[in-house]
Amino acid sequence: MLDILLSYVEPVVDGKPMLTVLSVALTGFVCVALYSAARKLTAALALILLVVTGAATLLIRDSLLATDLLVGSLALCLGMLVGQWIRSRTALAIFVVTAAVGDLTSFFAGPTRSLIGGSARALRYLAICMTLGNHVYAVVGIGDLVLLTACSIAIRNCRYPEWAAFALPLSGILGALLLALSVGPLPALPFLAAAVLGYQYLAKEDAPRRASTIG
Repeated sequence: MLDILLSYVEPVVDGKPMLTVLSVALTGFVCVALYSAARKLTAALALILLVVTGAATLLIRDSLLATDLLVGSLALCLGMLVGQWIRSRTALAIFVVTAAVGDLTSFFAGPTRSLIGGSARALRYLAICMTLGNHVYAVVGIGDLVLLTACSIAIRNCRYPEWAAFALPLSGILGALLLALSVGPLPALPFLAAAVLGYQYLAKEDAPRRASTIG
């Protein structure tokens, strides 16, 4: 049974505190791993990783770890492909707003709604999953991971501080997860967009102050 679909998480009820801890820990680990891989690996190495994890999934069809590695590798490759084309701060803002609007549309009236009622086995290839008891939980969707990877690369391309490339996408994804665990299903990308746009606004406001202080 797939109880949590894509990146949309059901509320935590009494008796499921471990679900909250494991969901946050797994999501944080995956996000940090993708950030590190996007920073250190070349596109060729990322592609090789995707081929290897794909082969492992074919050989070990019932392995949740294999499908998780495949989802992560695919998110890495797609995120690197998209992120390298975003090299201006305006393009970054347009990108995250477009992604957020698309996520909201999909969540309320698009493919996400259709996927939720689809095959649980198929959904395992669209999200990072974990097991708890007799259930399989999909914690974070591949689309969110693609956008997280792309944003971290784009933020670096826009010459923002390195901590921003790490912290902004991560805070958006974790913020959505934590709130969804309390109130019910939520799309994650609007939270990521809010983190990036909020930082861009504050950075823009802070620039004249720095210039006047230096002068």
